[in-house]
Amino acid sequence: PALKRAAGDRVAWLPGAEEFLRRLRAKGKRVVLMTNAHPEALRIKDERTGVTQYFDAVYSSHTFGAPKEDQAFWTAVRKTEPFDPHRSIFIDDSPNVVRAARAAGIRWVYALRRPDSSGAPRVHDEEHPTADGVADFNDSLE
Repeated sequence: PALKRAAGDRVAWLPGAEEFLRRLRAKGKRVVLMTNAHPEALRIKDERTGVTQYFDAVYSSHTFGAPKEDQAFWTAVRKTEPFDPHRSIFIDDSPNVVRAARAAGIRWVYALRRPDSSGAPRVHDEEHPTADGVADFNDSLE
């Protein structure tokens, strides 16, 4: 937590992310955050951005005892947060998490190439549609 607080000035919204979440909420969609971040790190990020206000539920993989890359995570999530994988969209920047979400049966899985505006783009395999960031999804919410 001390390291996260020390780097707190680097915590900010990615371009278009807040608008994307607002639009999802306005459309009445259930919006759930699933993160590998430690709950304390997420709390610090939320203090800076207020990000959790846009979600109906927020889950850390630490709660389930398995990271998002592990099918045990998806099994545990389904018990806590029932959802229809054929009607769900999942967006993530990690190639391993994207593959795990697809393996868990989620139909609409998207991979982000630029989860950090200061870093190099991530490389994803060609089996998943990609986008530079969540701002790319804003037009599809019209």
